[in-house]
Amino acid sequence: MSFPALIPPLVAARARAVCSSKKKELAVAVNLPVRTLERLTANGVIPVLRITPRLVRYELPAVLAALRRYETATLKK
Repeated sequence: MSFPALIPPLVAARARAVCSSKKKELAVAVNLPVRTLERLTANGVIPVLRITPRLVRYELPAVLAALRRYETATLKK
């Protein structure tokens, strides 16, 4: 998804954050490999919108919150 050049970058970033993201888009946004996202999804660490068995979407704010909780829980061990 691309945004017109007239929209300020911060507004475009917020608009992208609300939209559902594909695996590769999310991997770039959170700076993790796609395989790590797949593992975290399979383990139930991050929330996923499963449209079909093969078609999944992620919501960036929910994923970031889940990663913060996961990081905190991992550090407490």
